[in-house]
Amino acid sequence: MNTHANGDHCYGNQLLAGPGVEFVTSDATSHEIGEVPAASLNGLVNGTTGLVGEFLRAAFGSFDFSGIDVPPVTTTFTGRTNVTVGGRTVELIGNWIAACDLNAELEPAVIVPGHGPSPTPPAPTKWANTSGSFTDGVTARHAAGLDPRAASLDLDTEINGTRFWNWSDRSGSSPPCTPCGRSSNRATRRPTSCRCSR
Repeated sequence: MNTHANGDHCYGNQLLAGPGVEFVTSDATSHEIGEVPAASLNGLVNGTTGLVGEFLRAAFGSFDFSGIDVPPVTTTFTGRTNVTVGGRTVELIGNWIAACDLNAELEPAVIVPGHGPSPTPPAPTKWANTSGSFTDGVTARHAAGLDPRAASLDLDTEINGTRFWNWSDRSGSSPPCTPCGRSSNRATRRPTSCRCSR
């Protein structure tokens, strides 16, 4: 099951491919997987110049995207579907907010996310509310005719001073440069005083 099309979630599919192996995604994720093949990301990382190139190499330069051929998705779904894995029925939900709402409703003792540490049970409600807020903000800006960059900057300005402002990926600096650990400037996402070779 690939939850989304980021390389760390789907580029390893080729290592699992074989007779009887099924690759399941939502319909939207299936389309996304085909939009950014590993070869194109490899080209972007190695062929882009300027600040964007610096950012791409800082973020992805330590990864080797060559030789990756993601096999086709075998099963897609919209909304919800059930699959059986090891004798257990697993419900798959193709909508992030709906999945968070269901997690909150079930009040699980343990949550295992796709990234990061296991959060405390109230987290799904926070995630759903956050996603809803951003979705509403993006939708309104699109309807107003803003291009993606203008919409992003406008939404970022609106977030200042709200409960989202102190999130670690927004608070004054973005995550440190992986090779050298230095902080990076939030406005440009470019490492400040970064002396690493990437």
